[in-house]
Amino acid sequence: MIAGCSQEVSTFNPVLSTYGDFTVVFGDDVVERSMGKNSAIAGAVGLFSADGDIEV
Repeated sequence: MIAGCSQEVSTFNPVLSTYGDFTVVFGDDVVERSMGKNSAIAGAVGLFSADGDIEV
């Protein structure tokens, strides 16, 4: 299982985040959306994909 949650915040930002500001993805969409990004999710997908014994 790969999971992640990130939010870039600023103490002085007057705009509050809402649930609608986030995107929730599952399954193959996680893999597709991580491609080419510099993130922990992309790193995990890349590492696990390189191992023939792990299904991604």
